[in-house]
Amino acid sequence: MPDYLGSDRRRNILLNESELKHGFSVLKSFPVNVQFSPTERCNLSCIHCYRRKWGKTLYREDMSLEILNTDAIQMSVSRAVSAWIVSGGEIFLYKKLKSLIDFFKKNKVNHLNTITNGTAITEKMINYLVEKKFDEIKFSIDGATAKTVNLIRGRRVFERAIQTIRLINLKKEKQHRFFPRLIITMVIMKNNYFELPKLLSLSKKLHIYRVEVHHLQQLNDETSSLSMYNLQKDYDEIIKKSLKYAEKNKIILIHPPLFKGSVNQSNTDIENYERCSQPWNFFLINQIGDVYPCCYLWGKPFGNVYKSSFQEIWNGKEFTNLRKNITKNIFAPTCLRSPCPKAELYKKVNNL
Repeated sequence: MPDYLGSDRRRNILLNESELKHGFSVLKSFPVNVQFSPTERCNLSCIHCYRRKWGKTLYREDMSLEILNTDAIQMSVSRAVSAWIVSGGEIFLYKKLKSLIDFFKKNKVNHLNTITNGTAITEKMINYLVEKKFDEIKFSIDGATAKTVNLIRGRRVFERAIQTIRLINLKKEKQHRFFPRLIITMVIMKNNYFELPKLLSLSKKLHIYRVEVHHLQQLNDETSSLSMYNLQKDYDEIIKKSLKYAEKNKIILIHPPLFKGSVNQSNTDIENYERCSQPWNFFLINQIGDVYPCCYLWGKPFGNVYKSSFQEIWNGKEFTNLRKNITKNIFAPTCLRSPCPKAELYKKVNNL
């Protein structure tokens, strides 16, 4: 167990692991991870984004800081180990982001991370993140060249994101700081999979310590046609090739399982699924206070922090029923109806 954790948080993790192992639906533990999604605003229009389909239904208002005073927020954060600060859009458009980060620091949440398209981070914000020792920033960069990335995400997105990474590295070097650590995430698809080895090479030059690959969410016919489910052999080959480069150059490469079996790491065959742990350790709050156990289970919320206490939500009907279903079936019916990539792959493998 990491020695930087306080005793309360350490006990919470041990209790959480025990409850998950035994499939308990009513928990004594608290969320290990909390996610705040304070804004839906975005400055891009990526071809694979869910906003293209549901953009008109998204909330326009940003999260009020008054939410931090609610019982549900205070309790959920009290024993959390990590905080994932993201949005349905671009997190660095949220004007009160510094106050949110300060709140987590004050409550001794040890690991803070976020994800960004890298085009809206000001130099002033970079200084703040380095000085606050913000833990991790993930940059969504879907390729290794301007031509590929800009086709997916928009004009000059690649150049601006790379420039932001370089400015952060420069600030860290001047301040002799290790944090924030930088990660690149890539949504792999027909348009870009062949650039993964080049992206690893670029990552090495940019002092990126980890690259994460994610399957495309199949939200509509357009995105489904770009999915690597249609290019399984090509996906397996590019992953194997990339793993060799990553190992040689000491870059951590995280990726979905191969379609035709596992490789020499923790990824198992796609038929081998572990029970999803999200409803046991995850607490997502959006800008109007609605709570969800997972970023894929959109729709009806599991509660609202302005209307209910933490315990009323955490051990309420929605959360406990989901835990029971996952314990019994690996994936709950609501999971199989969601755009969760793991659930989607499970359905394809089992012809559901």
